[in-house]
Amino acid sequence: MIKIRTQYLLVITALMFSYNTNAQENDSLEIVKDLFELSVDSIEQKIRVNRWGTDTSYYLHYRVKNISIDTLTYITNTCFYYNHSSLVVEGLEFELNLRGGCYMNSYNIYQIAPGESFIEAQWIIANNLNELKNGEWKASLLVRIVKDNDTTYRVDGRDFGENKQYLNFVGKIKVMTTVVNNKKRKTRKAPNKT
Repeated sequence: MIKIRTQYLLVITALMFSYNTNAQENDSLEIVKDLFELSVDSIEQKIRVNRWGTDTSYYLHYRVKNISIDTLTYITNTCFYYNHSSLVVEGLEFELNLRGGCYMNSYNIYQIAPGESFIEAQWIIANNLNELKNGEWKASLLVRIVKDNDTTYRVDGRDFGENKQYLNFVGKIKVMTTVVNNKKRKTRKAPNKT
């Protein structure tokens, strides 16, 4: 009888601990929402035309604003796959920068005073980005960040790590195409008339 009661007590304790952990995670989501405001301006398809061919890349143009009363540090990465995030545009789902490798990663460190913001154009990759059509679309973006301390938050979309929190944007995103023509024509010199 005592053995059964001990097992029930262990199960109840485990359930209470699990509930407490989930409550802390939910609280941390609310905390991040109260610290930063994420807004996305556009997704740019940049087509570069060169003498040897055409190169297409995509950029996510976004802004992060400090809506707290403290100066905060927000850190992004130069290694693209550390910046993994989830995007949905009009029902199309994209796992941005899902996989990859970098020889090294360095940080873009933004110290943001209350009410201030920074803007970044982040290079993004995903298998199906070519399905995006130009225009303005309903969208959502979910960015995974890690709380390093009470004032420092770092984007880290890798599958491991502790203290993960999520910053979310829901609204309209503009999709646009920019063409850069890098072909240079050789100019001929006019013959000298002497």
